Amino acid sequence: MINGLSSASAVLAATLLVFGQAAGGEEQARSADASPIQLEIGDGVFTLVATEVELSEIIDALAEAAEFEVSGQVDTSEDRVSAELTRVFWRDGLGRLLSEWSFTLVMKPGASTPEKLLIGSRKMAVRPASAPASGKSDVARGDPAAPALADKEDDPPEEAPVEPEPDAPTAETSLEEATRIANELAEAQEDPVSAAIERAKAAAAAAADAPEDPMSAERYAEALGALQDVQDSRVLDVASQALQSPSYQARAAALRAIRYNSETSSDPMLLGELSGVVTSDPNPQVRREALEVLVRYGDSAEVLSLVQTLGRTESPVRDIAVREWLRIEKEMQEQARMDPSQPASNEPLDE
Repeated sequence: MINGLSSASAVLAATLLVFGQAAGGEEQARSADASPIQLEIGDGVFTLVATEVELSEIIDALAEAAEFEVSGQVDTSEDRVSAELTRVFWRDGLGRLLSEWSFTLVMKPGASTPEKLLIGSRKMAVRPASAPASGKSDVARGDPAAPALADKEDDPPEEAPVEPEPDAPTAETSLEEATRIANELAEAQEDPVSAAIERAKAAAAAAADAPEDPMSAERYAEALGALQDVQDSRVLDVASQALQSPSYQARAAALRAIRYNSETSSDPMLLGELSGVVTSDPNPQVRREALEVLVRYGDSAEVLSLVQTLGRTESPVRDIAVREWLRIEKEMQEQARMDPSQPASNEPLDE
């Protein structure tokens, strides 16, 4: 991966590396005893090392360091998390930290830093203590033993089961009742992410019914544009379907939603399809948007080969290709200086 994303998925470290930002804005190292959270804020990226701290503390530290507003809360007081993220884009890094939460990130106009972070509801339904959560994340969360919510002495005496009367509710244990109420509250809570995705699906259906109607295509593109700041895997399903739209505005908007969604890094099939979009889509804007996705999430070696080819030919994406060609070559040379056993490049730059 490129742009620091491979480091973001590295093994979570318990060793504390200390970074910080001085009051005057300059980045500087701190001592390891200063804080369990260490930050380095760069140009559109950040580095984070945290060990066994509450997720809310990490979010507050990022907000204070980058000076952005946070609306909503992550209630994880019972969990401790550890994470190591190196030079990740804001949307990518927050997408990993808030992988269990719906959120929207608003960037500052004309800048590469956040202006506001809106945190919504938790994606995962509450599970009984006997049902462990599945899946992996770049952020390691503590798994404390769940306390028993019902004492054995409260259990009814063993006797022949009594059939409930018709329409009578079955008795719940304390844990089952708490789980049911928590899920009911979660379902009742307004979910702006699901609403935005459903609007995009409806706009897609309307555009398909009226392919010659420019207003339908425009509304479809607007609905897709609203998904650019939404971090949810369902966005990729909607956006990938939009790549088949006859409207270049819809295809370009879909690619921007894909570009800013941290889930894109785990969808190699989608990334493979975008190589064809870069070289064959009839619209120059769409080709440029597709290349921006690939250089952010694609495999370094494959991306280098692609941008070398595109950089040697006249095309609407040549400037992006040359920009990324130079960037990757410089990164490889820097890695070679740090590790002489690694080649500086797989192809001379002046060929």
